[in-house]
Amino acid sequence: GSIPATILLLYAVEKTSKLIDYEFKYDIKEIVKYLELCYLGNGKFYHDKVDKSNKSHQHHVVNTTAMSYLFLQLAKSKGVETAFYTKEIKNIEKAIIRSQRDDGFWPYIEPNCFQRILWKINKLLPHIIIRFNDKIMGDKSVFFGDAIHHLVTLYYFVVGLYENKKEKEISSNVKKSIQKGWKFIV
Repeated sequence: GSIPATILLLYAVEKTSKLIDYEFKYDIKEIVKYLELCYLGNGKFYHDKVDKSNKSHQHHVVNTTAMSYLFLQLAKSKGVETAFYTKEIKNIEKAIIRSQRDDGFWPYIEPNCFQRILWKINKLLPHIIIRFNDKIMGDKSVFFGDAIHHLVTLYYFVVGLYENKKEKEISSNVKKSIQKGWKFIV
């Protein structure tokens, strides 16, 4: 499986089962163990089990990181707080925020340092340079992403935040990130 398929399914079935009064059971600890296998470190997740020998497995997918964040918060709300959660939850939150562009958009992959600079000066560059960058980088470009990836990141990040925290416990930095993400939509 993959994190998106797993989390989308489990979250949807769990929410739906409450509507139809059905007790849905699964082993939360097993899902957390799976998330650990998908963890790249520094708050970042790949969408599937990490294979260190595969170069494409070095980039984290931002919406997948947000989904993982939600599930870890959901597990904690159900009394499953692992050492992984305790050690990494703040790093995951920071990685999501760090991935956001200045305009509020969450691209598919976290932009690197060069791409952050490119984003800041993109209005000064000839369009051909941006197109060339996108051709080389593909979905790893700071300019690549779509509304669905952005919305999934925003939604799962917000739901994850409010799973275990009260409004007053959420930092102004995190609130600002959410507001920027929403403002990008409207």
